[in-house]
Amino acid sequence: MKNDEKILDLLEVLAGGQVRIESELGELKEAVGKLDARVGRLEQSVDVLKQDVNVLKQDVNVLKQDVNVLKQDVARLDKSVARLDKTVARIDNTTIRMENEHGAKLISLYDGYIQNNNRLDRIDKKLEQRDDFILHQVK
Repeated sequence: MKNDEKILDLLEVLAGGQVRIESELGELKEAVGKLDARVGRLEQSVDVLKQDVNVLKQDVNVLKQDVNVLKQDVARLDKSVARLDKTVARIDNTTIRMENEHGAKLISLYDGYIQNNNRLDRIDKKLEQRDDFILHQVK
């Protein structure tokens, strides 16, 4: 009976091991189920992220187009500023030339005014002298 007892003991050990294995298998199945659920949620999150990335790509493309338009606008503005600089320089040169020319003309006009004023003063003195002479003769 010793063999029978050993066999029974082994069967009991095996039965206990089987119960433990079945229990652990149940726990593993439960853990796998939880992992499957988590993987499903992760896949959904990845899909949402992919959609977000696609939206971001579209936004980046729109921004690139806007930047290209801005670059073109800046290039046009640079050309306009260059033309304005040339125009301002031309106007400055014209203004300086006109100031110089008009300054000389004003000096000439002022000199003419002084000469006319001096001449009128001389004429006034002569008229006063004649008036005095005529008044002396009439008296």
